[in-house]
Amino acid sequence: MSVKLTNHFYLFENLLLNWNNLAKVEKELVELDKLIEEYNDDQLLILAANDKYKCLNCIEDLRKQIFDQVLTLDRFIDVKLQNKDSTELKHSSDREHDFFNYELDENGIALEITSGVGGQESSLFVNELFELYNSYGLWLGLQFNILHSGKTDIGGLRKAKAEISGDPYLVKNFKYESGIHRIQRVPKTEKSGRIHTSTVAVSILPIYLDIDVEIHNKDLRIDTYKAQGKGGQHVNTTDSAVRITHVPTGLVAECQEGRSQIANRERAFEILKDKMIEHKHANATSHFTNIRKNQRGTLGRSEKIRTYNFPQDRITDHRLPDKAFHGLKKSFQEQTPTLLHDIICSIDDYLKNLKFHQIMSRFS
Repeated sequence: MSVKLTNHFYLFENLLLNWNNLAKVEKELVELDKLIEEYNDDQLLILAANDKYKCLNCIEDLRKQIFDQVLTLDRFIDVKLQNKDSTELKHSSDREHDFFNYELDENGIALEITSGVGGQESSLFVNELFELYNSYGLWLGLQFNILHSGKTDIGGLRKAKAEISGDPYLVKNFKYESGIHRIQRVPKTEKSGRIHTSTVAVSILPIYLDIDVEIHNKDLRIDTYKAQGKGGQHVNTTDSAVRITHVPTGLVAECQEGRSQIANRERAFEILKDKMIEHKHANATSHFTNIRKNQRGTLGRSEKIRTYNFPQDRITDHRLPDKAFHGLKKSFQEQTPTLLHDIICSIDDYLKNLKFHQIMSRFS
């Protein structure tokens, strides 16, 4: 425990060091901006611009380091306080819960798009959005493996599914897409020119390539007893049968097939492991079902995370305050993913800054 405390003490020292360095570089950046406004000499302007570029890169690196350090300390403090009083910070587990962690990213993600309100218009947009995601994944250099995309009579998709894998850092970009996407436009089948509003649901799920379990001896209770049933001289005379109980889950495995207690113990352990894998798979399936349900909601228009307004050529992501993105039509017509990338990067920066200030408020 003292080693862990020492490690976190040094982490806190490095955090303060980076924090002070960030303040210095930000002050230097302000001074450079003032100088750039005052300079008339072209050579001095070039030098100042280069210094400003270095400052901006340095600020970005320091903020990333500080964010990671603060997040680590925040989790460490949560664990210590929860051990002291499990009810005091019950909300912290909810706040920190994020199914999309680095282990799952290494295996990739499953992308699902389902049509919602709007009938045929909704299914058409499922197809368009799925194609845009495909272009975006390939643009990032990821593998986009289409699993299901059966077309409707009018060229739409009621449901589309793909697995995306590759660089975990880039795969994580897709996690911000989960939720209800609202579309506002005049459908091709609309003769009066009236704007329709429809929705599609995007779900982002982790992928388990192989489910394995780790069993610790301290979690096991092993009982031996006399074998029951027909048999030779060992039945009902020696404690050859074995029962292993995994205390945390309550799963039990028994074996009395062999005459040797050692052989029965090994077989019971294998049975227990199979049961735990099955148990973990069932929990994962239930967990994914809850994730999908939470991301989709009721598929209603009011639950949207993003609105695609085609008449105004504008995308509004409702997680970003007072910010809109233009160039919607070109993005979908030409399947150019740069606009989508700009939106995702903006969300990532905004949420990281929000999380950063939330965590720092705990230290103030």
